[in-house]
Amino acid sequence: MKVQAKVFSRRGVERIERTGRGFSQSELGEVGLSLEKGKSLGLAIDPKRSTKHAHNVQVLKDWIEASQAPTKK
Repeated sequence: MKVQAKVFSRRGVERIERTGRGFSQSELGEVGLSLEKGKSLGLAIDPKRSTKHAHNVQVLKDWIEASQAPTKK
């Protein structure tokens, strides 16, 4: 399952959502991952981002749960 971060930008008063380059360090920290652990798991990391979005934290939590769930045969 490919997991992607979302970022938000403004154009005037309009707020635009787009796919980001990766997750921020604060988003990884919120779910208990370090930068090194995130990279080793194959997550895209954006070291320039400093924002933390609740949507991205929830995406990471869901991804971790799905990856730890036992597979059915």
